[in-house]
Amino acid sequence: MNPKRIQILLKIGVAIILLGSLDPMEGSILINLGSVLVSVCGYLLNKRWKWWSISASMLISIGVISLWSVSAFGGFDPKTEWWWLLAILPYPVGWLGVLFTFIYMAIKQFRLEPSNKNSH
Repeated sequence: MNPKRIQILLKIGVAIILLGSLDPMEGSILINLGSVLVSVCGYLLNKRWKWWSISASMLISIGVISLWSVSAFGGFDPKTEWWWLLAILPYPVGWLGVLFTFIYMAIKQFRLEPSNKNSH
């Protein structure tokens, strides 16, 4: 696949994640879809952050499946059934991992070039 097309898909994946992040509970499916797309693009482009992104994507997938499963069974009361939060915990951890991946990507892409030392 053409690297320019993969870059476009990468940007679409980032946009999907950001759109889903407006409501992380209802947008969890979008966040999951976008994180998988970002991971696949990172793998195809052989980027340095690909394994971090793949790990975060797997955590998000596990957490979203748990979240929707708990929701399908009627939810839980956090005051008495707090241990259900452990099943959902991979979702926010993976989401933070994706955000750190975005920060790393931005730093690498937009880092400042060293200025000329003789330009005083």
